[in-house]
Amino acid sequence: ERYDMKISTKGIYALEAMIELASRNTACVSIRDIADARNCSVKYLEQIFKQLKKAQLLISIRGKDGGYQIAKDPEEITAKDIILAVEEKLDPVVCLSHTCTRSGICRTQPVWMGMQEQIYKVLESKTLKYLTDIYRNEVSA
Repeated sequence: ERYDMKISTKGIYALEAMIELASRNTACVSIRDIADARNCSVKYLEQIFKQLKKAQLLISIRGKDGGYQIAKDPEEITAKDIILAVEEKLDPVVCLSHTCTRSGICRTQPVWMGMQEQIYKVLESKTLKYLTDIYRNEVSA
């Protein structure tokens, strides 16, 4: 069985869209504006935003001036929160899934567990505020 640990376009677009939302100073942003800014389809972004809403990272406002906004302080949201809201799993190898039949006898499992721990540490260390500040600095430079 082939098993690739990849963050899909869903995870990438989710992170980009949240940075885009957080970087705007408006109360609400339309999904169309985000899709245009990130060069992404509105339909695809709707699926992603549905998952981000379910994870309580976004809220939607209905009406003429409606749209989406970040549900929490960007300092409280990490890249890990965003990625895991839309990705099924982030296991670097199948061994870490609950379906592995060799987990009791596997001698390499500490390597994979350490790898996963490092991936999570990096994602946890990057807040949405941090990523937005970097984005703002790049845009204004």
